[in-house]
Amino acid sequence: MRWFLILSWVTASLAAVTARADAPQGTGKDGSMMVGRTAIAAVGGVAPPIAASYKFTPLPLNFDRYFSACRPKIVGKTGNPQTTDKCAPAFYPYVADPKSSDALMKLVGNHDYAKGGQEYAGGFSPPFRQKTAATFLVFPPLKQVVLVRVDDFGRVRNEERDVMSGVYLSIAGGKVVDQISGCHFNRDYVCLDDGRVVARLLDSGKMQR
Repeated sequence: MRWFLILSWVTASLAAVTARADAPQGTGKDGSMMVGRTAIAAVGGVAPPIAASYKFTPLPLNFDRYFSACRPKIVGKTGNPQTTDKCAPAFYPYVADPKSSDALMKLVGNHDYAKGGQEYAGGFSPPFRQKTAATFLVFPPLKQVVLVRVDDFGRVRNEERDVMSGVYLSIAGGKVVDQISGCHFNRDYVCLDDGRVVARLLDSGKMQR
């Protein structure tokens, strides 16, 4: 009897580990969800409505890999960024569409990155007004705070404008709360630059610098 109980416990433990390993990443129209620490908003509920239709890119972001492996699939042969699933499951890039009624796309496309303090954003920002392509990733929310990264991947001919470097936006209550660049967020929502802590994302959406 004792050996039977031990065997049953081991079998149940292995089944639980396998279930966690096989769980899909991201939350999207197909109902897939992140699990673990990075799915903190989905525990006991659902993601914030503004991000409910999006698939989440896991944290931390390996930007070098994203740029080298995924960017060519985003811009294609034309150089015009397009939403694509060809980078899944590591990355789920979207491009803000000015014709869309989606609330998150509207925030990304109408945000003034230059006014928010980002350098070299004058020719890009706000994207919808400037008719530039805002490529963005959506990360697992921190409770009701949505974290996105916006990149300027559109083709620039003959140095007609500067290229904006990537920016992270925190969104809560239907509006952009804060923005930051020059660092990358880890799974604990701490933004690091070569291992140095630059800021921490708070439940309010503010970046604690």
